[in-house]
Amino acid sequence: QFNNSYGNVDVLNPTPVQIITRDFDFGNPATIKAFYKVLITYKSSIEILISGALNGSKAFNVPMSVNVTGSITRLPASNGWNTLELFLSPSRSPLKARSFQIRIGETGEDAINNQITNFELNDISIGYRVI
Repeated sequence: QFNNSYGNVDVLNPTPVQIITRDFDFGNPATIKAFYKVLITYKSSIEILISGALNGSKAFNVPMSVNVTGSITRLPASNGWNTLELFLSPSRSPLKARSFQIRIGETGEDAINNQITNFELNDISIGYRVI
């Protein structure tokens, strides 16, 4: 279980907590892959932002969406285990890249206002194929 509590820290400048995966290249960084979707199983007491980055960019500007809006998704709060299928493009067509990375958590001012609390991550699966 993820615990986002603070002991002796500066309350005026709290450090936001984020979960950032490694850059997944599936053992072959030179090969271009078609990334389709992300499946995530989690529990959380609040909604949490999730986004992706391609090719080691760390830009985290790839929206993950459960619908066709293409907006960056917030994982909904869930007291029980919840599994979401998140698509990487509104048209559900694959994104071509060499690697993919995921960030869970807020950034900037939102990170201070929306700390991750009571978050448990069971697993993340990435749907892809080699082109």
